[in-house]
Amino acid sequence: MTTPSERAATMNRQPTTQQLQVLTARGTDGTITFDGQTVTIRRRGLLARMVHGAGDVTLPVASLTAVRYKSRGLSRGKLTLLTVGSIVGPDGGSFRFTRDPMSVEFNRHGRDFKAMRDALNHAISQLALARASWQPGVMR
Repeated sequence: MTTPSERAATMNRQPTTQQLQVLTARGTDGTITFDGQTVTIRRRGLLARMVHGAGDVTLPVASLTAVRYKSRGLSRGKLTLLTVGSIVGPDGGSFRFTRDPMSVEFNRHGRDFKAMRDALNHAISQLALARASWQPGVMR
C-alpha cells in the first residue's frame, strides 16, 4: 500500500524512455519508428538501399511541419514526412514518390500507418500550441 505522498510523487514523475510507447509501422520499402521525440525511417534490403540510399533518417518532431498520408487503394499507400522547405504539390506519380527519402510505402498494415499519422499529427499540433502560448518574460 502506498501513502498519498508516494502516489503524488509517482503522478508528477516524468515517464522514462522505457515507459514511453514506441510506435512502429513496417512498410514495403522501410520502417518508421516514433518514440515521442524523434522519428526514424530505416531502410533494409538491397532494393530499398538502391532506391533510397543507405542509412537511416532520424528527425526530431520539432522539425516536422506536416504528415502526408495516402491510404492504400488499388496501389500502395504512402506516408511522407514534411519538413520546412519540403516541396508540397500534387502526387507526381509513384516513381518520383518512391525515391523520396522521407516517404514509406505500404501494402498491408494500413492501421499501423494511420496510427503513426495520428500520433505524429498530435505531436506536431502540441508543439505548435506550446510555441503559440509561449510568451517571453517581462523585464522591469
